[in-house]
Amino acid sequence: MIALLAAALAGSAQLETFDHVVERVPAMQPEGWDDTAWRETAVRLRKPAKKAKTASELRPVLTELLASLGASHHTVLPRSWDGTEDPIATPGIGAGGGGTAGLVVATLDDRVVVWRVAPGSPADVAGIARGDVVESVDGKPVEPVRAALFAHESPTIADLMLRAWVHSRVDGTPDGTVALGLEGGRTVEVGRTTDGVFVAPGMGTMPSIASTWTETAMALPGRDATARYVGFEVFAMPVLERFTRAVESAKAGDAGLVVDLRGNPGGVLGVGQGMAGFLVREKTTLGTTRAAYGWLELGVSPRPARQRFDGPVAILVDRGSASTSEILAAGLSQAGRARVFGSTTAGMALPSQFESLPNGDVLQLATGDYTAPDGTRVEGHGFTPDAPVSLTLEALREGRDPVLDAALAWIAEQAPADAIVPDGGEP
Repeated sequence: MIALLAAALAGSAQLETFDHVVERVPAMQPEGWDDTAWRETAVRLRKPAKKAKTASELRPVLTELLASLGASHHTVLPRSWDGTEDPIATPGIGAGGGGTAGLVVATLDDRVVVWRVAPGSPADVAGIARGDVVESVDGKPVEPVRAALFAHESPTIADLMLRAWVHSRVDGTPDGTVALGLEGGRTVEVGRTTDGVFVAPGMGTMPSIASTWTETAMALPGRDATARYVGFEVFAMPVLERFTRAVESAKAGDAGLVVDLRGNPGGVLGVGQGMAGFLVREKTTLGTTRAAYGWLELGVSPRPARQRFDGPVAILVDRGSASTSEILAAGLSQAGRARVFGSTTAGMALPSQFESLPNGDVLQLATGDYTAPDGTRVEGHGFTPDAPVSLTLEALREGRDPVLDAALAWIAEQAPADAIVPDGGEP
């Protein structure tokens, strides 16, 4: 009897959750939004929602309902996603735990490839190199997951979900390890650390996520000068402190600044606006958002001249660059304060918030529709770089990064004439 009552209560919680989402989404849409299709889909899916006895059973129903909107940033997630669930039904956001192995992956030539390794990180110490192909994580083969995702989703969404699937297993508790099976039959045991990384604090209902911060001075080809390079995986408040120091270092002697947003799915929009303030000379905008409460301009106020970096700025993006990454790239490019290199971004540029649901899951809900400064809509289209350049597996294995190389060459062209190395030699 008690078991039957518990099952009935569990089923009731799932239906309550479904009905909550059905009413909550329209409340966040702009005035005049036609909810006819939304309501029709909700009526069709209410029957399977009533059959759901657990949150995991309801999740695919809600995923189908939210997918009918045809827009990003509408997702239902477990409160503590540990990477064990079906990646097709459950898009991952990372395992949290505060530790990272210090590597970043992407999908190249239908394989999961390591394209960045943080210097001194556990991955670096273990001998993981750029261009390594990851075939398994803790014994779990990657290829079946990749194939399933790319069969069910668009290439951009599948790539984002696959990256999340890998990172949710590679990163985690600082005292843990992960076994990476690499192409060629090599298996490498990699630890995790909090040294040299920052932890993005949990946002509302979301867990904390560890991110590397890579910063270095890079020589410019044919110039006796350097550019300051920074790369990180998520926009969170700790980024502003590090970016402030990076700008100070750049002002002290670098001829340019490179901000690598490849594989960065976004984060706190205000952090992107704050970063932009170090780079613009006058008040500008990164674009506007249209939400239920009206139009909001994403304004940027310049920092005082003593804090700003006024030299050339290059931003690197790929199809793993989403949300705040796209907004910052599009906004600074169209403001004339950055040149963007790489491949077209994810086209998932909607601001969003996270809310708890009655059954304990978490709803990610878009709160507005982003428009770039020139009036174009990035959602569903992505932002096309000023200088399209592709990263390839062949180039990585040869020790080259064509996207970064193009950015450094452009900055070198902007360098003062007296920075030219005599006889065209290397600096």
